[in-house]
Amino acid sequence: MVQVVQTDDFGEDDLLRIVDGEPDPFEDEHLAMAWKAKTDHVVLEESGGAVAHAGWVHVEVEPEGHRPVAAVGLGEVLVHRDHRGRGLGRRVVEEAVALMALEERPIALLFCRIDRLAFYRRLGWHRQQGEVVVDQPDGPVVMPLETCWLPLFPAAGLPDGGLRISGLPF
Repeated sequence: MVQVVQTDDFGEDDLLRIVDGEPDPFEDEHLAMAWKAKTDHVVLEESGGAVAHAGWVHVEVEPEGHRPVAAVGLGEVLVHRDHRGRGLGRRVVEEAVALMALEERPIALLFCRIDRLAFYRRLGWHRQQGEVVVDQPDGPVVMPLETCWLPLFPAAGLPDGGLRISGLPF
């Protein structure tokens, strides 16, 4: 039986247990990007061990030509390789979204590879059209991954076009 655990105490060692030696589990090492640490986490546990994770952090996003919007950035979504294909990815994202909706921020954002877009679209996420700029230690860069957003409040949304996200990507 899978148990859902919400925690703010999830560290690198915890994530490494889900990674379990898998090389490049997020398939993003070639990007050589710095990522923002997550402050809140949902973990799915089975038989006392973590089998899936999703983390999030507060972010500020500025749509081109509009005022900044308080948002929540979702990241580090991962299911242990031995537990994939059982719907745990969907479950951990849905559990995280339910908790992020309590943060009183109207929008959730995430970055993903293009081959993951269909998964997130099935969960209600929208692909952002336009260039997305994030910070890196050497200065701002265009995000090379796809950007998706999800309304956490009724009628919340983002306009098509460029976005500027303050701080490191999540």
